Amino acid sequence: MDSQIGGIMALIKCKECGSEISSEAKARPKCGAIPPKPTSRFTIFFGGLFAITVAMMVFKPGDTPPQPITQVSASPVQSKTARHPECAGNAEPEQCDKLRDEMANETPAQKKERLKKIADAEAIEAKAQKVAALEAKKEERAEKARKRKEGVTIGMSKQDALDSSWGRPNKVNRTTNAYGTHEQWVYDGGYLYFEGDTLTSIQN
Repeated sequence: MDSQIGGIMALIKCKECGSEISSEAKARPKCGAIPPKPTSRFTIFFGGLFAITVAMMVFKPGDTPPQPITQVSASPVQSKTARHPECAGNAEPEQCDKLRDEMANETPAQKKERLKKIADAEAIEAKAQKVAALEAKKEERAEKARKRKEGVTIGMSKQDALDSSWGRPNKVNRTTNAYGTHEQWVYDGGYLYFEGDTLTSIQN
């Protein structure tokens, strides 16, 4: 039997010698051991109340328990791009990786040949751009020469009049009113009249 039931004395078994003794005995008759004092209901009650109070202080209502940190591994495409920074932003990273793998496994002779092809292609591109720029300048000079021969026509701009056979005027008379700016260009053989930037009248 346990130590006490409803305040009635009971017999308990000694853990030291195994003999049965009264639960109220202050010492064991055979072995002399002192039995431990039973825990009172008062102590159990306040001990449980203290534990509940501490738990409420640690875990406040509304607090979210800390979440475990999950490490996200990079996708295959991201990993490949990270290995080859020069391919960042490439629309087809798999092809870029394939090219990098081929370059990593090429022999010195293959590398030399590849670099030569790149240099030749860049030289051809630079030469093509230079030729295109020369052709554009040539066409511009030819257009100016044509305008100088043709003279002036109503509706052309001031720059077109300057590029025409009339050229630069000897004098410019400018008048500004509520309707805008009017200019009279004076030449040895006539006059040109502009409303804003547009030729509106020719007087020979």
